[in-house]
Amino acid sequence: MTEVELEWQHWLVEAVGELLAAGPVLRHVPLGERLVAGLSNCCAQVSGGNVFQFAKILTAHNFEITDSYLYQWLVGGQQPPWHLLFPLCFCLDTKPLTLLTNPTVLRGPLSLRSLSFLASPDPRPVKPALIRDQLEKNLNAIVAANENPPPSLKEVSRRLDLAGTSPLTRYFPEQCAIIVERYRTYRQAKKEERLRLLRQNVRQATFDVYAQGVFPSKARVDKQLGKQASMRCPDARAFWEETLRELGLQN
Repeated sequence: MTEVELEWQHWLVEAVGELLAAGPVLRHVPLGERLVAGLSNCCAQVSGGNVFQFAKILTAHNFEITDSYLYQWLVGGQQPPWHLLFPLCFCLDTKPLTLLTNPTVLRGPLSLRSLSFLASPDPRPVKPALIRDQLEKNLNAIVAANENPPPSLKEVSRRLDLAGTSPLTRYFPEQCAIIVERYRTYRQAKKEERLRLLRQNVRQATFDVYAQGVFPSKARVDKQLGKQASMRCPDARAFWEETLRELGLQN
């Protein structure tokens, strides 16, 4: 075991011990707000508040994280899981308890520590540029497939195992525009088809009731429709009124 690995293990035992000992106090602390404040303070010291640069510096110290994922931590959209928070704090040379109880005490400058001892032993680390190239290749394949029905941008992001859509819109705006437009067109066509079928069903039900020699009231038409539609729907009522006018039963 190397010296830095031994240091990490001692640090981890102390950090966990501090949190356990402070348990009663932490119950009354707004942990989410304190964590956001502490991480934001670290970002300000390390990169002047530049999230992209902060993520780049952390990655250089073998704490692999995307700027979009890190941004979610800094705004409180997501909380760092414990298995990532401990290495992050070690890298930032601070303790989790400090971030959770007194985040403003970190006035820096911080001296970051490398997490290379936790990294994969693979001697050929994947470069961010290669990751982006592979991401673009996979994204282009989805665009070229021209699926029916087309996936939403959120679904594409999920397929590519991304935390959100911001990495796609930031780096691949042209492909994203195609995906968004295809999905918008698909949703519009689905809506138009739904309205066409609804109009057809309401008209037919109205004509059927009228053919029985009674006034096709809203209640009677609703009953005639059965499970096909409901006259509680504003569009259905509009089509019913349109049909009444066609039959000369309404001005």
